[in-house]
Amino acid sequence: MRELNALHKDWLFVRQALSLSLAFGVPVRIAGAGAVLEKNPDCIPVFRDIVRTADSIGAGTMADEGGAILYSPATITPANFVLDTGPLSSAIEVMMFLLPALCLLDFRSVLAVSGVTHSPHAGPTAYFKDGLFHALEKMGFFCSMTLRRFGFHGSGGGLFEARAYPRETAEVKRLFQGPCGLEGARVFISGLTSAAGARFRDALRGLTGLAEESVSVIEVLDADGPGVSAQIHGRSGSMPAVFWRGGIFYNASGDFVYDETEFFEELTRMAEEALRFAESGVFGDRFMRELAVFALLCPDGSFEESESLLKTAGTLREIVHPG
Repeated sequence: MRELNALHKDWLFVRQALSLSLAFGVPVRIAGAGAVLEKNPDCIPVFRDIVRTADSIGAGTMADEGGAILYSPATITPANFVLDTGPLSSAIEVMMFLLPALCLLDFRSVLAVSGVTHSPHAGPTAYFKDGLFHALEKMGFFCSMTLRRFGFHGSGGGLFEARAYPRETAEVKRLFQGPCGLEGARVFISGLTSAAGARFRDALRGLTGLAEESVSVIEVLDADGPGVSAQIHGRSGSMPAVFWRGGIFYNASGDFVYDETEFFEELTRMAEEALRFAESGVFGDRFMRELAVFALLCPDGSFEESESLLKTAGTLREIVHPG
């Protein structure tokens, strides 16, 4: 069993540790994971859904031992998985828990996951479909995603279908090359007025300098509850990049807590991150950390950024390469 310490770490570290444990069939004990969840109560429903998912598909068992998470993974086989997650959770996070393991299998797997597709804590489907998956393809991991129905945090009701294919040998030496720039922005709203959408649009135009025709507002009519998801799209050579923020309408207890002023502050932070990318080509920290886990699955080191990504993976490497 591998021993990891989540002290001074975050939820992403915990989820990725569980994901690598499943991918490599290595039991893990994550000390301090309980404290991470206590500090991030919005992640508790997500963790519970991951526990239920592992149990329902025979992917092993998770237990709480004095604030530590113990995970004893079991081998999974390619299948068409149908999973249901809660309205305060994230269907995306459940997908990302399973994805590395599915990419190591010999045949294609399909995930039909219902619940929250646009979480302010875990990113929208476009971040993965139009961004991360393109980078993974250069590393030899072929994944796809189709959004069937929007589901916002607090009400859920969404659905997406994701497919994971067996890894192939990567041929591209460099993941990131070419000029960087921003191409446009979109704001998806549900249960909000058109005036609110216009305020978000105008704010993004002012923050990014994007042309009027490059920033759009799309009203989602087929959704179970209120929500807002903003995205800025850019490109580094042939590599697309997606930056996102979502409005928080409900807390982990289901209380309505939406504050438009706070969402405007999030738009500002998203725009700053996107502009840094356009100026320097630096992708966001979360994006690089997601790639780093998949770098641990690559034995051939066929891309030049592999060393930096492995360094980004940090102590998670202990699951794959102990000592």
